[in-house]
Amino acid sequence: MNPYFLQSLTLGPENYNTPVRPDMMPDYNNWLNKSAHPLDIQSAQAGTSDYDYGGLYNQMMQNRQAQAGYNYENHFPDTFKKPNHPTFSDQSQYAMFGNPGNWVGNDYFGGGR
Repeated sequence: MNPYFLQSLTLGPENYNTPVRPDMMPDYNNWLNKSAHPLDIQSAQAGTSDYDYGGLYNQMMQNRQAQAGYNYENHFPDTFKKPNHPTFSDQSQYAMFGNPGNWVGNDYFGGGR
């Protein structure tokens, strides 16, 4: 399990933002600017995005995938969708904190926010 996930829970379930180590912030911000959808970069940096970019980044760093990893033209995994995401699903690590929907093939059946 991602050690930063456990730390994020201590911030309260309304936060859902996995912290990035301070020494990794320049690399994280560089990755975010290249990878996130342009309309989501500012909200991600402010922690108000509907996706936990810090969680995805930390996971990719653990797996050494950050440079060859995801970008907004590809679909980010559901693992880090927050409960306010339009397609928040039972595949999210935050599913226990909301009302997740689920995917059947390419069809999403929403649980509601």
